Formats: sequence, C-alpha cells, structure tokens
Amino acid sequence: MRQLPGRTVSSVRNRWQRIAMLGGSASRENATRTVSFAPMAWRSEAAHDHARLLQCFAGADHGPGAAAFTAQREDEIWQEASSWKDYCEELARTAAAQGHEGCLRLLHELGGEAAASITAADADCYTPAHYAACYGREGCLRVLHELGGEAAASLVAADADGVTPAH
Repeated sequence: MRQLPGRTVSSVRNRWQRIAMLGGSASRENATRTVSFAPMAWRSEAAHDHARLLQCFAGADHGPGAAAFTAQREDEIWQEASSWKDYCEELARTAAAQGHEGCLRLLHELGGEAAASITAADADCYTPAHYAACYGREGCLRVLHELGGEAAASLVAADADGVTPAH
C-alpha cells in the first residue's frame, strides 16, 4: 500500500471508516447532518439497474481481496443514499477501495450517472482511482484504464493536495 502525502495509511483507513459511518458519501459537508432513511422515489426508478448491481455481488465476479465488499455493505449504501447519483458514487469508491472490479465495469456499462460515478471526486477530490491506488487494488486501476475515456483520465487526476493515483 502507498501513502498519500500528509496522511498515513491508517488515517486514510480511518477516514474511509468515517465516510461509511456518515452515510456513505464523502461529499457530505457536516458530520452531524441527519441522514433520512425514508424511501424515496428515485429508488423505484432505479430498481432495475440496482437489481443488476446486486447480481454482481451474488456472482463470482470478484477481484482478489473483494470478499469484504458484501451485499450487506451494498445494501447499507443503498439505504443511506439520497439519490441514484449519491448511491453510484459511494458504490464506486467502495468498490475501488475493496477491489471489486466487476462493480466498476457494471457501473460503466449502466451509463449516465452510474458511469460518471467511476470518475467522480469526493470532497477531498479523491476519485475511485485514488482509493484503488491507496489500497493497492491494481485490478481496479487496470479496469479504469481499460474502460478508457474519462475513466482512464481519472488515473492522473490530482486530489486536493495535488496527488494523483500514480504517485
């Protein structure tokens, strides 16, 4: 694993754990913000694509080390998300950090906000590529490169400190 400047690996892991406890999204500005778990209309509109993502977890399409990314964690992200975009972005970051290559491929295949999520930056300007690099998920980095376009470009995107996934 590599270190991000000014951050130890453990501080990045702690940050990741804090993100998960805050309802999944690093873009939430206030840690004391209350997250509503009430059903929202976007969930019914996204049900078909969500079902396809769930199949990804049930199948054998897991990269090495991806076992930690369970259907239970996916369900937590689903329940805590405030929109399809929020769900996809958090899912992409989690998938990249935990080595779930198939999830990144499927998000790209779904198109729209789902595809955009594999390049979306959080509040610290970390993209899924930053998380994959930080946690040593070479397979996820390879997938982003293979997908080309903006996904490949995210491999050289700088975070708020000017650090790219390649550093």
